[in-house]
Amino acid sequence: IYAILGVDFFQSRGENGAELFGTFTISLFTMFQLTTFDGWASGLAEPIFSESVFITPEEHAEAGTSPECDGDTRVLPDTFVILFFISFIVIVVWTLLPVVVAVLLDNFIESATQSKRRAKLLREKANAPMPDPLDPLLQALTNWETNHDLSHRILALYSSLDPDASNAIDYQQFLEGLKKLHFQPTIHLTEEDCERITERHKLCNPDKTISPGQFEIIMRLQVRQFIQRRLAEALLKHEDDDDAAILSVFKHMVLQLDALNSRIETLAKLVNKETFRKVQTQLEDSISSQEEKQPVIEEHPDEQLKEPVRGVCALCDDSRAPYFCVVCSCDLCSLCCSAHQKQTATRSHKLRMGLRNGSGSRRSSSTNNSNTDEG
Repeated sequence: IYAILGVDFFQSRGENGAELFGTFTISLFTMFQLTTFDGWASGLAEPIFSESVFITPEEHAEAGTSPECDGDTRVLPDTFVILFFISFIVIVVWTLLPVVVAVLLDNFIESATQSKRRAKLLREKANAPMPDPLDPLLQALTNWETNHDLSHRILALYSSLDPDASNAIDYQQFLEGLKKLHFQPTIHLTEEDCERITERHKLCNPDKTISPGQFEIIMRLQVRQFIQRRLAEALLKHEDDDDAAILSVFKHMVLQLDALNSRIETLAKLVNKETFRKVQTQLEDSISSQEEKQPVIEEHPDEQLKEPVRGVCALCDDSRAPYFCVVCSCDLCSLCCSAHQKQTATRSHKLRMGLRNGSGSRRSSSTNNSNTDEG
């Protein structure tokens, strides 16, 4: 812009006007020379800074000055030239050039910072441990919203790994099912990885197959470990002290929750064992008490009958029947007497106890069912 203005206004000014601003190219080079302050006052500004004016003796007389000769030539400054050069120096030299230099320096510093950051990331990646082969799968599972949602995701994953719905998958089915899910990178598990995931086959069946419930336990454990690994990595990479402190607190809370969960599981196992032991003891005591009361009922099924016992039982004869029922007119041994009293129909009968005499009759004493026994 200033080069165009210089061509328009200073091309025909004085003897040096055409030399400095004759064409656009010459004017542009002149303005570039002005930005370097390379003799701009004496070589650029002064040749066009003023305009020579001839003053006649009459003009001197009117002005009250005395000319040195018949005529005098004076140099008068041009205000537009002053504004032109001063504005160019203020706007271009003092403002635009520092801005350009600042932008260049900022880009250089940013480029150097990015180079250092990339080098640091490369070093951390080189020194970082190998990622877990299940990380792509666990990354997808960590987007759950509720506990029920996580269980639903895990069971849906198990259904995709068990197409025949046998509720039991082995190592080969597990590996082939994960390959069909098309994760990036591809999940490849070795037998050592399966042993680590199942805690040396403690979390699976004796035949090394995994049921849906066992699969959910395994995946929940892996998700918790994945979150702990991600938290530790974020803590190592973060440079801000405040954020690092917050992440440290989160990590400590996760570890405490993990320890608390382990204690709860251990306590639950002990409580279950103690409860089972108590229930088993109570069952054994109940069975023992029932066995003690059962023989009389088992040996004398007649007590289940509604009709009273009539006649002499198999064990009751003349020598082994010390009791006699008045209502039923039958001889009863001690066992039959107890069964006779337990029945509802014969509970109110009167029993007599005594030995037979010579006429075949009994010398007996009458008794009721409340105090009848063998002596």
